Amino acid sequence: MTSPLSEPADDVIRAALKAHGGLDRWRNVAYVSADVAFDGVAWNTKTREHPLSHARVTVETGEQRTVLTPFLGADRRSSYSPGLAAVVLADGRVERARSQPRAAFVNDTGETAWDELKLAYFTGFAFWNYLNLPFLVARPGFAVEEVAPVKTSTGTWQRVSYSFPREIATHNRVQAMYFDEEGILQRLDYNSEIFGGQPTAHMLSGYETVDGIQFPTRREIVPRDQDGTPAAGPVLIGMTFTDIEVVNARA
Repeated sequence: MTSPLSEPADDVIRAALKAHGGLDRWRNVAYVSADVAFDGVAWNTKTREHPLSHARVTVETGEQRTVLTPFLGADRRSSYSPGLAAVVLADGRVERARSQPRAAFVNDTGETAWDELKLAYFTGFAFWNYLNLPFLVARPGFAVEEVAPVKTSTGTWQRVSYSFPREIATHNRVQAMYFDEEGILQRLDYNSEIFGGQPTAHMLSGYETVDGIQFPTRREIVPRDQDGTPAAGPVLIGMTFTDIEVVNARA
C-alpha cells in the first residue's frame, strides 16, 4: 500500500519541496525512470566481477520497488524490494533471488566484490532513495531536525538531519540534506553500512526540470573528511542521468 504524503512541519523542508516542484505535483507521480551511466573507484571495485556500466532505472514513488534493465545482459532485469532481490529474465521467469538480501553483506570488507544479487539490492534501495528525495521525507515515520547552516563558495546552504523509519531500506538511519538558497538539494551525507560505515558526501548538480519536477543529472559520492567537508576526491561512485521521464498516476 502506498504511504500517504503530508506537508512537513519544518520550514526548510517545506520550502525545498516547493522548489523541487511541490508536494501536490509529486503526489500525482507514479514512477520515475532514467538512463544512468556509472563510474567511480569504489563502484569499479565492488562490481568488478559483474560490471554494470549503463542501465535504465525505474523506481516507484509509493512502494519500495526498483527495476534496472538491462541488468548484466540484454535479456535480464533486476527487481528490488526491501525483503527480496532478484534477477528476472525477459519472459518473466526469476533466474535467481535472495530473500532478506541485506544479511548477505554482513561479512563484507572494503575489497569484497558483489555478486549479482548484492548489486541488485544495493542499486535497488539506493536509487529508490535518491530519486524520491527530497519528497521522501513527507512520508510517515521520518523525523526531521534543522542543524547549523554551512557556508560554501556558492552561498549558505541550509542543513537538515533526518532519520528513516525502520521499514525503509537505506544506507544508514540518520542522514543529512543540504539545500542552497533557492531550496534545491545540493548534498547528502550518510555513512553507508554496506561500505563499512565510511562517511561520504553525495554531491548533486546539473539540475533539469522534467514535467515540473527538478532532478539532478549528475551525482558524485566522495569521502567526507574528519571536519565534515567533502574530500576533493576520489569519486567513489559517480552517476550521470539522461532521458529522465516522469510517469503520472492514472486519474
